[in-house]
Amino acid sequence: MLHAVKVYGVKRCPGTRRAAGLLDDLGVRYDYFDLDADRHAAAWVRWKCPGRPTPAVLVGLTVLAAPTPAELRAALAAAGMAVPPATTVASATGPLPAHAMN
Repeated sequence: MLHAVKVYGVKRCPGTRRAAGLLDDLGVRYDYFDLDADRHAAAWVRWKCPGRPTPAVLVGLTVLAAPTPAELRAALAAAGMAVPPATTVASATGPLPAHAMN
């Protein structure tokens, strides 16, 4: 199943882990595209976010290049997704969640 949120990144990237962790903490389902393994996804990111670091996050039709947690929360809220206040969610810096690795 495809979700409205997509994360394009690499597993070793702290920003990718942070974005995926925040989405998990918020209970937002998303699709993960590993740019090391998916050349088509990597080409899309180079086209949409030239010269920008990972991750690229697609929320609906909005493309975010290496978003901060606040930018990601704002995009989710603008897309009509319920987002609790920032003080109630801890950011993640650990490994990607299991469902993102598949």
